[in-house]
Amino acid sequence: MLRCFFIFLLPLLPASLLSQDAIRMAPFPKAVELGSPGLWGTLESYKVRLSCPPQYLSFISIPSERTEWKFPFETAPQLEKYLSESGLTPDEIAYLLEEAQVFPAEESLRVFPSPEVIIGMPTALRAKFYRILARFPENTFHRRPAFLNTANVSRYFYDSHFKVEMLRLIATLSYPTPSGHGFFLSDIPYLMKQAMSSEEERQLLNALLRVPALMVRLNLSDLTSAEELTDYWTAGFKNKQVRPLFESVMGNTHVDRLDVGHLLPPMARRSLNSFPEQSDGLDGRYPDWFWTCYNFFRFTPRNVYANSEEFDTLIQSEFMKSQDLYEFGDLLLLKSKGRTVHGCIYIADDIVYTKNGSGLFSPTILMKLQDVVAYHDLEGDVILEHYRNTSTKRSISHFPTGVAEVN
Repeated sequence: MLRCFFIFLLPLLPASLLSQDAIRMAPFPKAVELGSPGLWGTLESYKVRLSCPPQYLSFISIPSERTEWKFPFETAPQLEKYLSESGLTPDEIAYLLEEAQVFPAEESLRVFPSPEVIIGMPTALRAKFYRILARFPENTFHRRPAFLNTANVSRYFYDSHFKVEMLRLIATLSYPTPSGHGFFLSDIPYLMKQAMSSEEERQLLNALLRVPALMVRLNLSDLTSAEELTDYWTAGFKNKQVRPLFESVMGNTHVDRLDVGHLLPPMARRSLNSFPEQSDGLDGRYPDWFWTCYNFFRFTPRNVYANSEEFDTLIQSEFMKSQDLYEFGDLLLLKSKGRTVHGCIYIADDIVYTKNGSGLFSPTILMKLQDVVAYHDLEGDVILEHYRNTSTKRSISHFPTGVAEVN
């Protein structure tokens, strides 16, 4: 459960740019971003922060306040050798392990660094070392760090009432993602230790739990080709139920905007911007990214998951690898070191439909593709593979900006 509570965050201003007055006066962002026009029309989007149902908070255990690094080695010399082979210098290794408590435990080493090392670690070293820690699943907070995808902490924490000291601390502990887009934050235990009361702990958790998502709408005021627009969103009749809606709104001169949520297939539309229900996990697990992608066009969901035995078979039998331009409903797989780490559904204009975790605290949302890539790119090597449902026949196409297609 702890792996899910800090899934999404917005990034932070450098500490030098944070002032008490700036934090108090910073307006909450309400700007609407105008997208690039295409066969989908012209999209407008703005950011929102989704809060999980209040009753879910009782399921969260306060993380341990003691930072711990775990390695699958039996001795300290083995650990030092591995860190050296991973690209750390002798001085960097000495700094990290200085005054650290190291305990052997069941063919592994548990390392408890000093608080001075955590807070004083240079940003470049933090990024390099935490990427090494992320290779081992036992390092939960490094394996799945918080993702900070903008550069303004005052906006994100506008109504969180954090003291400027806490904001500066968060800025100090954040480090750039391998992709160079946004920041990661792994030192959750250290942050929790700085809370002065249980109320402050809950306040911090509440802030970290909020999920930034996109609200997207279609601008109909400059519509040039109604038929072309309808063709794109019906996806070769795979999503044909939206045609009557288009016919209705396009004949109404009083309607100039249409929420994109209304243009999604029925089940995808029901799940958008919502957290899983507790009843969704009655079989022992909640929908993950593959469940979400595979069932995007389906009226009745099939319980298949990213680690299901039939995963490879379903990809090969029901999807075709494509080198064409992205279209509505296409499946995009994110690969790292030859392994699929995530997948999402392409909507339009670099916007995708995604579920970035499999727990109660991971809603199904719309995001920019570059944000999804940055969030899941822990090693800096993620590539995209493009797949199309073999039963879908379409001729409308678009290639997104900012992310390269992989052959």
